[in-house]
Amino acid sequence: MTAQDDGTPGPAPAPDDLPAAPPRPWWRRLGAHFGRLERSHFLALALALVTGALAEIAFTRVNLPYVIERPGPVFDVQDSIDPAPATRHGALYMTTVVTSTGRIVSIVSALLDPRAVVVPRTDVRPASMTPEQYERMSIRMMDESKVAAQVVGVRAAGYEVRLEGQGAQVQVVQSGSRATGLLMPGDVITAGGGDPVRTAADLVAVVRRFAPGDLLPLSLVRDGIRHDLAVPLGAVPGDPIRPRLGVVILTHIQDVDLPVPVQIRATEVGGSSAGLALALGVYQGVSGTDLTTGRKIAVTGALSPDGRVDPVAGVTLKVWAAEAAGAELFVLPEANREAATAAATRLQVVGVATFDEALRAIRAFTGQ
Repeated sequence: MTAQDDGTPGPAPAPDDLPAAPPRPWWRRLGAHFGRLERSHFLALALALVTGALAEIAFTRVNLPYVIERPGPVFDVQDSIDPAPATRHGALYMTTVVTSTGRIVSIVSALLDPRAVVVPRTDVRPASMTPEQYERMSIRMMDESKVAAQVVGVRAAGYEVRLEGQGAQVQVVQSGSRATGLLMPGDVITAGGGDPVRTAADLVAVVRRFAPGDLLPLSLVRDGIRHDLAVPLGAVPGDPIRPRLGVVILTHIQDVDLPVPVQIRATEVGGSSAGLALALGVYQGVSGTDLTTGRKIAVTGALSPDGRVDPVAGVTLKVWAAEAAGAELFVLPEANREAATAAATRLQVVGVATFDEALRAIRAFTGQ
């Protein structure tokens, strides 16, 4: 009789004799693992997970007070202007800079990119302006540049043009300006230094007659009431002999009477730096001249209705954009020539102070 036969317990079956247990779901296995953790270990793990999540948010979503600038696309202004040139072979490029928000992960990437720069956000957008306000102002600046381009280009083609404005309207009083507390957004400046101010360009010309530290007499309209005051001038950062009023201005209610129809179609680009390029395109279309003769020419520069060319920002990035597009010549403000020459590796750089100088430079380059 075996042990099992007389009721006494027998030996335990070998492990291989037991039926296989079904595998537990992953969530139960994970729960069992956490159940074996000490409380301090569990808290440390939870803290690490939360810290990692917060770090991910900070690196990818939190904006720092910086922006990243890179070379933007170039646009042939001949595609945007009516009348179009009678003969078209080459290109008249307006150059751009693209900006992006300064998230930590983006800034780290930009610092490793030799074709990107990281600058304080206030270098691009005044601290007192929201992004929406800045965008609207940038569009208005482009609209004003189009008017200046029409006036200068049509006049250069031999026509008389009437331009009227009602003053220079203050958009922003810039940080550190000595005009703080004296000028306010919305003020319409109608006279400066004893001369009438009808456009923003008029006020810029007035300021240039003075020196840093001088008191600039101004007449303005605020809330329908005329005010006369004297505003101390500062200096342009990095240029102690160049006067600065320290405000962003646009022409208030500008009206232009063109003797020939000229249309500059809308672009997605804002700001004032396309004025010179657009004026060259207008001149080429109205006069029937082929300025490029098959060459690729890049242009940048803010333009006043009197033909004066003023400096622009981001010139190094614009040089890189022009070279990437295959441009052979870059015409830009004289004040930007040194920086552009340092950045250029293949194209020729010419600095100009007026629209007429830009015309002569292009004709000399193309052998006209």
